[in-house]
Amino acid sequence: MKKLCLSILTIIVLFAFSSCNILNFGFFEKEKRGLSAYEADYAKEYENTLNVMFDNNWTVKSVETKYDEGEEDCTCGYAGINPHTYWVWTIEYHDGNGELKTFVFNNLGSFSAQIEWYVLNYTADYYKENFYDIYTKDWPLASSAGLYASFAEAPLNKDKSEENTRKSYSDKFDIPEGAICFSKLTPAGAFEMFPIYFTINVDLDEDFNEAFKENAVKQIEAMTKNMNEFANNKLTANVCVSNLRDGNNYYYQVYIQGERQFFGIDGEFEGFVFENRVFESYKDMFE
Repeated sequence: MKKLCLSILTIIVLFAFSSCNILNFGFFEKEKRGLSAYEADYAKEYENTLNVMFDNNWTVKSVETKYDEGEEDCTCGYAGINPHTYWVWTIEYHDGNGELKTFVFNNLGSFSAQIEWYVLNYTADYYKENFYDIYTKDWPLASSAGLYASFAEAPLNKDKSEENTRKSYSDKFDIPEGAICFSKLTPAGAFEMFPIYFTINVDLDEDFNEAFKENAVKQIEAMTKNMNEFANNKLTANVCVSNLRDGNNYYYQVYIQGERQFFGIDGEFEGFVFENRVFESYKDMFE
């Protein structure tokens, strides 16, 4: 079962790496002599999309011009960029709960990728701060522990026409027809608005006794139950409790659209089974 957790975590890391590349894709074809400037006015270019995102109620609080000297040895696709200037916009808005939020974006790269990154973090950060961090407080967690959000992907064994389904879904964030309305978005309703799921790793990095293990499992059971209730019984997540010291998994459970799923006995399935079922549960959103 640990293989499942590791495979999904690997995909998340690759996604983060690819997201960074998405934001920087195409930079290398820019002006390579002296100072290059990214002059696209995203606030104007994506005005119609922003109107949908903020329900026609938004204002730019600030526009900053920033200077970057460039990097020579960045591992995220930024190597070789000459010094350049770019713009950063800050928009204040109220989410679906009426809470004041800030959306910050720049004109360095893909607007849709920046929206995607924001939405994932908006959702994951809330559940981490209000559930995960509380239930695992003072636990000896390893650096790999945490709560991560991803968008559902098309099954890898689909034919070529569906290979990039997730990418096609997120690419539409920058057009009015595919925009997410931030003004209606809430942490509780996120699972009903777009095809999101959590990977929750409770990786312990210390030996502990049987009593601690039993209590940890009970706490995580309670945490996911409360998460699901908070999410209008639409939680989609896989949860692992494991100990990196002895390599054992102590607990595993899956929720898909609020329902617990069982794939067989421990070790009988790969992580892709979960991902494929998540995609199937959200398939209508891709059509």
